[in-house]
Amino acid sequence: NVNVIQPDYPAAARDFLRAFRSGLLGPVMLDRDLLQGRSAEES
Repeated sequence: NVNVIQPDYPAAARDFLRAFRSGLLGPVMLDRDLLQGRSAEES
């Protein structure tokens, strides 16, 4: 007998966005091109 709990992805996304927008995550950058040092024109 195995119990499997499905994560509540919409709730997790709301919590993440709330923390991100309020600055609780610190200096976080989500733009992969900027992280890799490429400009938008090069992509």
